[in-house]
Amino acid sequence: MYELDLPPVFEFKHRVLAAESAVARCDRTALPVDLLHTAWADRLIDAGFNPAQPTAWGVEGLLVYLTEEEAAGLLTTVGELSAPVSRLVLERGRSGQTVLDDPSVAHITSLWKGALGSRTADWLGDHGWHTRIHPLDAVADHYGRPTANPSGTGFITAVRGTSQALS
Repeated sequence: MYELDLPPVFEFKHRVLAAESAVARCDRTALPVDLLHTAWADRLIDAGFNPAQPTAWGVEGLLVYLTEEEAAGLLTTVGELSAPVSRLVLERGRSGQTVLDDPSVAHITSLWKGALGSRTADWLGDHGWHTRIHPLDAVADHYGRPTANPSGTGFITAVRGTSQALS
């Protein structure tokens, strides 16, 4: 498993994991990188990542903090590193225009730039991915968890370059 994040985020994670004596149950390579600069792809390959092999990408809690151009650039690089049948899962977030009416999270929502917003699945489809949208309320219901989903959030799963059914 390759984990990519900013250096200060890793410093925090490593402190917390060490305090809990947490140990990875797989081979884990932490790469401190800035995903806004395409050099991260070279660092990933230099660390042993093989773009000719199918992979699974998890992009969690990131895109909404990027502009549309930044998100498209990041996802373009992910696509270039993804062999056919590679998988991608990411949040189906709000657009930059959606604002939560909750002052307790304003310090977070004020950082949102919107990314591709509700057009993310279409963008992926136009760039070689076959997508499926999973509304948050349907996912919660599947796991027996209550939720209201007035904002249309949820998840997107995608498979690279294949018409294989998504499950």
